Amino acid sequence: KYYLTYTLVFAVFAAVHLSFFFLNGKLPMKASDGLPQDYNAFLYWGDYIRNFFKTLIFEHRFELPAYDSTIGYGADIMLTLHYHVIGDPFYLILALIPRSYLDICFGLVGALRLYLAGLTFSIYALYHKNKEKYVLAGALTYAFSGYLLTVCFTNNMFAMPAIYFPLIVLGIDKEFNK
Repeated sequence: KYYLTYTLVFAVFAAVHLSFFFLNGKLPMKASDGLPQDYNAFLYWGDYIRNFFKTLIFEHRFELPAYDSTIGYGADIMLTLHYHVIGDPFYLILALIPRSYLDICFGLVGALRLYLAGLTFSIYALYHKNKEKYVLAGALTYAFSGYLLTVCFTNNMFAMPAIYFPLIVLGIDKEFNK
């Protein structure tokens, strides 16, 4: 029951927050590093994954290009993208989404990170038997903090520690409590 309530209240909060951007035809993205680095890496990685699977399925070749002269001054693909997108489980969905929808997907991945941050906070707080109404308020405050709202839509890989931290502390608490 709690998780359904959290999901519904989160959806309302996220819809209100994101509607200002989408109704004006904008992305919730800042031009500092979000657009020239993260978003471009996001687009490139989507093309890279789709091309890999297209080559594998239709041409029956296992081909992972390692160097691309169009990245900056020309660079090793894995070294360039490992910081931004490679290894991020949220970006595996890029294989299924056409490039024309990746701008919307970028914003939705940011919203998903917000949701999971609040969800993992809830898991930790409920483990300590806090009252659900206080956990809900804390989870929403945690998920919609200024820091997470900024990083989820600019340098969204920086939101991952907010998702992992409650789980790490929960694991430590469980280890101490045995």
